Amino acid sequence: MEAIKLNDDLYQMLIQTRWEDNDKLGYLDNIVYNRFIEAAVARSTAFELGIDWLTDACYPASVEIECHHIRQLAWSETVDASLRVVRLGNSSVIYEIGLFEEHEASPAVARCFVQFFIGRHSQRLKSVSCVFISRLKAYSVPTKWCVRVQERPGRTQCSRH
Repeated sequence: MEAIKLNDDLYQMLIQTRWEDNDKLGYLDNIVYNRFIEAAVARSTAFELGIDWLTDACYPASVEIECHHIRQLAWSETVDASLRVVRLGNSSVIYEIGLFEEHEASPAVARCFVQFFIGRHSQRLKSVSCVFISRLKAYSVPTKWCVRVQERPGRTQCSRH
């Protein structure tokens, strides 16, 4: 299994933790990890790729998140969020996101994040347009990643190698 590394990824952003992000044990609360992952996906698609999920013909729906906690993060750390597209399907995209302590090469948290695209008017699965595909390919990497996809009728599932 090849682990995600900070310099392997194509989109990176810094996130400053806040004191209120910690739980009673002094580490980041689990919901905070979700917020960081969502921020990385939203910022990379909206600001870096120029995709407008509020007005475009289709929008993403998050259907699955898999998380692997390796080390705890805590306030007052700055977190490096690193994202790459590991699979681009006809109507879905799978991201792998790593959350790193600042200046660390290996992740404290690794996540698989699956989105399906829904037609704004039909409210059904919609093929990703050629424009979206070309934009998302900018973040694609060869599939040397720590999470793989298993497809079953009606369901996509992430699992470890």
